[in-house]
Parts: sequence; C-alpha cells; structure tokens
Amino acid sequence: MLSDMERKPADKSVFATQFYCRYLAIFVTVALAFSWVTRVDAQQTTPSVCKGDYRLLSDGNISAEEELANCTIIDGSLRINDAKYQSLKSLENITQITGSLTIYDSESLGLSFLSNLKSVLGSVFIYNREIINLAWLSSLEEIGESFSIRSYAPSRFRSLDGLENLKSVGTINIVDYPVPISLKAFTNVTKIKSINLINNSQLDSLAGFEYLTSLSGDLIIKGNPSLKTLDGFSSLTTVAGKVNINGNAQLEDLTGLGSLTLATTIIIENNKVLASLMGLTELKSVTSSFNILRNPQITSTLGLATLQNIGGELLIHNNPKLTSLIGLEGLDSVNNLTLTDNLALTDISALSYLTGIQSKLQLQNNKSLASLKGLENILTLRDCYIDNHPELIDLAELKNLSTVSNNLSLRSNLNLQDISALQGIAYGGMLLLKGSPLIENQSL
Repeated sequence: MLSDMERKPADKSVFATQFYCRYLAIFVTVALAFSWVTRVDAQQTTPSVCKGDYRLLSDGNISAEEELANCTIIDGSLRINDAKYQSLKSLENITQITGSLTIYDSESLGLSFLSNLKSVLGSVFIYNREIINLAWLSSLEEIGESFSIRSYAPSRFRSLDGLENLKSVGTINIVDYPVPISLKAFTNVTKIKSINLINNSQLDSLAGFEYLTSLSGDLIIKGNPSLKTLDGFSSLTTVAGKVNINGNAQLEDLTGLGSLTLATTIIIENNKVLASLMGLTELKSVTSSFNILRNPQITSTLGLATLQNIGGELLIHNNPKLTSLIGLEGLDSVNNLTLTDNLALTDISALSYLTGIQSKLQLQNNKSLASLKGLENILTLRDCYIDNHPELIDLAELKNLSTVSNNLSLRSNLNLQDISALQGIAYGGMLLLKGSPLIENQSL
C-alpha cells in the first residue's frame, strides 16, 4: 500500500487535467455562443433583398407574403389590391421599395406593417376610401417619383397626417378628391418637382407648403371650386416649369404667390371671381409664355409692376371687363404680343416702355380700342395683325415701325381712315386690307 506522500503527485496531476478540461469546455461554450450571437446580429443588420414585383390580391397570395417575410428591401414594386388579409405583420421589416407602392381598395387591411418603410424610389399610389390617415407611413422620408391619392364618395380619408417625416418627393398629385382634405403634413417637404391639385371639390386650403422655395417642374392648381386663396406658397420663388391657375371658381386673389420671381410659363385662366393679378408683385421674368385667359372679372393687369421680360408670348385673351394694361409699365421685352377678344379694352399705354417685340404683334377684336398709344417704340416686327377694331381711326402710334418682314394685316377696321404713319414701311409678305373700306384703295 502506498503512503499518503506517495499518492500526492498523482492527485495533483489528475486535478490539473480536470481543471484544464473544464476550462476548455467553458471556453468552447462561450466561443460558440459568441459566434451564434454574431451570426444572428449579422442576419439582423444585413439587408435582405427580394427581387421582383409582388402583388397581394384578394385571393390571398400566401406564397408572396411568405416570400417577403424576411425582406428589408423590395427590388421591384409592391401592389396590395383589394386584399382580404387582416394583417401583413410579416412584412414589417421592409424599409425600401425600389419600384412603386400601390394600395388599392384594401378595406379590411391594417397597414401598420409599412411603419418602417423609409424610401420608395418609384411612386406611391393610394386609392382607398377606407383609410383615415397615413400614420402607417410615419417613417417615410423619400418618394422618388409621384405621390398620388384618389378616392370616391363616401370617403373617410380627410388628412395626410403621417407624412411629417417626408423630405423629398417627385410629384404630388391630389386629383378628383371629393371630400375636404388637409395638406399640412407636407410642411417638412423641401424638395418637390411638381404639384398637381386638380378637380378637388372641397379643397379649401393650401397650407402646408410654406417652406417650399422652388419647384423643378410645374405648379398646377386647377378646378378647385372651394379654394379662395393661394396662401401656402409664401416662400416659393422659382418654378422651372409651368404655373397654371385655372378654373378655380372662388379664387379671389393671387397673394399666395407673392414671393414668386421666376417661372417658365404662367397661365391664369377662367377664374370666375378673380378681379386682379395682385399677388404677383415680385415676378420679374417669364422665360416662355404668360397667358391671361377668360377671366370674367379682371379689369386691369395691376400687380405686375416688377415684370421686365417675357421670353415667349404675352397672350391676353377674352377678358371681357379688362379696360387697361396698367401694371405692365416695367415690361421692356417680349417675343410675341397678342391681345385678342378683350371687348372693354381701351388703354394699352402702359406698354410705352416696351422697346422690343421680337416676332409678332397681334391685336384682334378688341372692339373698344381706339388708340395704339403704347406702341410708339416698336421698330421692327416679323408679323403684324391689327384686325377688327371698329373704334380705331388711325395708326399714328406706329410711326416708328419701319419693317414687317412677313405679313401686315389691317383687316375689318371699319372706321380706320388714316394709315399714313406706315408710309414707306418695308414688308416682305402680304398686305391685307380686306374689310377696312376707308383704306382699301390706299397703298404703302
């Protein structure tokens, strides 16, 4: 039998071996656990991309739902069409859609599964009368193309609340909307291409665009019969495309556009109670055309005192109460000047500072116009049409006009008797005098 002294070295060796094994087991366990946590973390932070266009339809396309369950990015489009799902919670990880998002008549569907969506690079189209607001898009910051909503009566959708984090959108389309709706949710949007507000029967306020300074496309406000002012665009200075204010039956003034200095095209048309152009007081340049058409209450062009040049045409047509062009005293250059069918127009003297009409002068059917005072500084024209002015007696104010390179028309001016101011003028096309009996036998 071994003594206690002889057994101790062996005991120490066994103890060391056991300690080492236990330490190794703990180390391996920790390492494996760390590896698993790291792998899970990587799975959670690495975006999962699902490629393709997905439709969730009324037939309950479960396979599409399951395929999207682990997606964070849809590289394509998502359309939810008349879906009967009670919930699509499995899609709540989606943060980006590279194509378009369409929600169409999904009456029973809760849309909270989109609450993490930050970016839609295509368009967002919502056609749904059951939606109350857009709280389910509260994380959305970017829409690359258009944002469009449409509905039909009766509709519960009265507010765009939920879009407060939206910073950038291509085009905003609010079209054919039958109930009152607030646009205040657009307050934080600073980058927009175009805004189209068309045929919204109860839209009565444009509040929501106060911080918007420019549009790279168009501003179209058309057919909104409840709209009385354009207040809401107080910071807008530049519209690179078209400003079209058309068919707004109760619009009283244009003061909401008081900061606008530059636009490519402006159309003010068929606004039944609009009495003046006051509100465009900072407008300096229109690079293409400026059209004032069929506004039954406008009496003058007051409000345009800062306008200096129009790169295309100034067209003033069929404004039956327009009596003068007061307000255009600052205009010095225009390509075409067209004044037609303004039956009460008697005074165009505000054009006295106009030194150049590069192309065409067209005055037709302004039946109260008896004088061309205001056109004294016009020297050359491509075409000149002065037709159907029964009150016009002479053309004395055109005495400095030396050249009309194409056609010169003086038709249907029943009382025009003196065209001596044009004696010696050079014209390259036709001289048209038909219907002006007192000058038909005169020559230039």
